[in-house]
Amino acid sequence: MTDARAIFVGDTQATLWLERLIGREDNSDERARLLDLVAALDAEVAIFLGDLVARQSRTAWQIVDGCLARLRARGVRLAACAGNHDLFPFAFRGYDDLARRGLLGPASWQRVSLGDVRVLVLDTNRRALGPRLWSEQVVWFRAELADAEREGSVRAVVVASHHPPWTNSAMTGDSAPRLCELLEAFYAAPKARAWVSGHVHAYERFASRGKHLVVSGSASAPRMRLLTGARARHPTLAHVPAPSPFGWLELTAAAGVATLAHRGFRRRRAPCETFDVVTI
Repeated sequence: MTDARAIFVGDTQATLWLERLIGREDNSDERARLLDLVAALDAEVAIFLGDLVARQSRTAWQIVDGCLARLRARGVRLAACAGNHDLFPFAFRGYDDLARRGLLGPASWQRVSLGDVRVLVLDTNRRALGPRLWSEQVVWFRAELADAEREGSVRAVVVASHHPPWTNSAMTGDSAPRLCELLEAFYAAPKARAWVSGHVHAYERFASRGKHLVVSGSASAPRMRLLTGARARHPTLAHVPAPSPFGWLELTAAAGVATLAHRGFRRRRAPCETFDVVTI
């Protein structure tokens, strides 16, 4: 088996003018550089972890569309988790924006295969989905995990979502309570090894019940402060600079082993580095 690679890119949204008024950082230059780097990466699949844009407009999508076009031209498969910014203020329009760009499957959740790793891409916008669609997704997720357990060619499952089960963000809390049915199935599946997400504009990694929980939302959105020491909600396994580097995740599946690496840069003109690696 030759190495197969997927990239996960979280929260490429621009800083809103209201955010700039209250002093939040504007990472327009870093955003342009990161999307340029992502468009050139050697990967079979690119999965965006939501909040591709800050608002619903053609202008907001313009720079992201350039990256998507370059990836498509190279034959890279595309997928995305819907983010809360993508769906605001009109969820139906946000889903249409993502679907027209080939980022969604028949539903707003989907399966992506990468070598012997299966990626299950979820929609964690519970209110936007409503009870019926949320229940359909839970049933689908449980069935996909059960199928992966039976399928000998699948070695590991990675779950991708916008909202993170755990975070030490000082601005927002854990999403675990709203994801309870999905998390229960995830923890019960032996082949489910990692859950990757965005939403929090930082890089974080935790261990929970033998699974990896990774937050990679520092692509270019205004970065968030993380709680540390006694104030942290969860012990962190990621020892990266603060604020988090601008970056993305690379999932590499080789014969019998898969790794998740956080790569990126500290400043616009700084060289690219690997800041964290975990074997799943």
